[in-house]
Amino acid sequence: MLSFLLSFSLFSHAQEAPPMWPEHKGFTSSVQTGPEDVAIVISIEDYLYVRDYRGAKENGKDWKRWLEESRGIPPERLFYIEDAQATKKNIEKTWKKATKILGKKGRLWFVFLGYGSSFKGKPYLITADTTLKKNHVQKNGWSWSNLHKLLKKNEDIEAIAIMDACFSGFTPYNEPINVVTETLPAKELAYDRLSLLMFNKMDGCLGEIPNLRRNPFSYLALGALKGWGDIDFDGQITMQEMLGYVNKVFSIVTPDRPRDSILISETPNFLMSKAQGQGPDLEEIEWILFPEKQRKEKRGRNYLPWDKTNNTGDFDDRLADLEERRKMEYTKESERNQKAAAVREKAERHWDKVSEFVDQAMDDYSKMAAYAFLDTYKSAQVQVQKDTIDINIEEVSAAEKMILGMELPTLQDAPVAFSWVPSGAFQMGSPISDKARFPEEKLHPVRITRSFYMSTHEITQGLYESVMETNPSALLEAELPVNQVSWYDSIQFANRLSLKEGLEPCYIINGQQVSWPKGLDCEGYRLPTEAEWEYAARGNVPGKYSGGDSIEEVAWYEGNSSNRIQPVAGKAPNTLGLYDMSGNVWEWVWDGYGAYSTEEAIDPTGEDLSAYRIRRGGSSGHLARYARNAYRIRVTPSFQSNELGFRIVRTARLPKGDIPADELDAEREKSAENTEQNISE
Repeated sequence: MLSFLLSFSLFSHAQEAPPMWPEHKGFTSSVQTGPEDVAIVISIEDYLYVRDYRGAKENGKDWKRWLEESRGIPPERLFYIEDAQATKKNIEKTWKKATKILGKKGRLWFVFLGYGSSFKGKPYLITADTTLKKNHVQKNGWSWSNLHKLLKKNEDIEAIAIMDACFSGFTPYNEPINVVTETLPAKELAYDRLSLLMFNKMDGCLGEIPNLRRNPFSYLALGALKGWGDIDFDGQITMQEMLGYVNKVFSIVTPDRPRDSILISETPNFLMSKAQGQGPDLEEIEWILFPEKQRKEKRGRNYLPWDKTNNTGDFDDRLADLEERRKMEYTKESERNQKAAAVREKAERHWDKVSEFVDQAMDDYSKMAAYAFLDTYKSAQVQVQKDTIDINIEEVSAAEKMILGMELPTLQDAPVAFSWVPSGAFQMGSPISDKARFPEEKLHPVRITRSFYMSTHEITQGLYESVMETNPSALLEAELPVNQVSWYDSIQFANRLSLKEGLEPCYIINGQQVSWPKGLDCEGYRLPTEAEWEYAARGNVPGKYSGGDSIEEVAWYEGNSSNRIQPVAGKAPNTLGLYDMSGNVWEWVWDGYGAYSTEEAIDPTGEDLSAYRIRRGGSSGHLARYARNAYRIRVTPSFQSNELGFRIVRTARLPKGDIPADELDAEREKSAENTEQNISE
């Protein structure tokens, strides 16, 4: 069984909040485990005998709404008390009601926003009527042993306690309290089946986040659950990620105040919430709060000077400085575009010369060689102020059709429609200038040396069931993508379909050990490699998503799908005739997860020894940024989801036989040499 204690420290001073710290206005339904849960929320802002715990009520009400709207806990199972109501007597009465409804099995949420302390090493929550008399913390405080007793008595109960609690050590008049008290002791709070996340330094109560008028820890923790803390970008927020985000913010905005957070947990990856959106721009906040530091770090980058002439105050000064920085970036971008246009014009002139040497009457072998020849001029890669720019040559598309005589190779009598994807080179990942970019998307050159066929849409439930004689999908419908399939399931499907079509299977499967002896030269159906998947998704045209920059036209995602997967091929295809590469369901690829290299990769297949596999493309239940061509995420190969499916590929085999990779490379190099010679002439 699982129990959690999340204990956060109070930072009590407050200032008027500018837009940099948004309000928690609403929560979407995310992890619906609430109908059987019970929750208690206690927020004490107005204390009688100790300094007020400012912002507790506002944060407490937000946490109450989160439990109702995001976790789905019904009103009759959710108890909320605040301020003067939160006496020891009322808290104990509420505790008895809640635990009676809970019974002997289920999950209890306990959210407390107020002061916590200890007496003789035993932890107590300071109630609204706790006085400063000796022994009164013990007499009138609510003992944490109540939770321990509940868990000891009922092994089938899991408790998740979220505490924004410390002890300030001051009266309402800012006078130090002389009664012997201590902060909450982590060891005494911990318990079997209890995960403890705690900040237990007394002086932490005296800190603040500039321009935030709320208690920072509970505010930021709730923001993390909305998606601000999605550290691994999988659309899901764990307890570990929630703590990580809170600490990250404090390391940026209060760098002079060290943190002493404690996490004791057997399951730090417990799913707390699903992401709703992005949080405040921490880089921008740091620029505003610490302009001198930023200016020092960016010395020599030609930013405009800080002009105070027309500003009204310190905060306005910093905003003005930020605006000047943005103007400079815009100016640099304009210069880049002008240089890029000049390079494009030069590259197009070169293409005019290259196209004169393309023979229109070619056999299949020569067509493949011609594609290697054309790879040299599919794009012009240049350096503009140390930034790489890829400039696509539009005429290449027309030339490709001319070479093939408008007849692309096809798979005859295939069980599903396929598109032909010619070999080529591309830039994999995303540039630093992409605001939606994640660190895992490092831009690097990749070469695909073998053409391949890719199914035009995800494998449907109808086809999957006809091959596997089972359908694991959550919502059954023949034309919907199959889902709830693991990476192992997709490998099994590819092998069985190969056998059914009289082809040699690509994979050798021994339990959870999967090998791929012939690699890309295997005969049967297989999963695409991660590089093949992104190469095909891009279709040799620029755009965030597969098919262009308009996600509404090419993808089913959270904003247009009602969080439901849709029949395949319902949106516009990309230039290769591939549907749903962005959105609808995530798609398995072959690769073991590994970091990208900055060097050119030729037919990469991932890390063989990795414990993780990769899924691509986003889904109908996720934000648009996850449907970008470059986005990648790792999961265990046994992972299953009602938003995860796959599509298959098959290495292309020309009628006159395969072209060995070394021969294709030789053709490519020879073509490049001839091209350079002809252009120079």
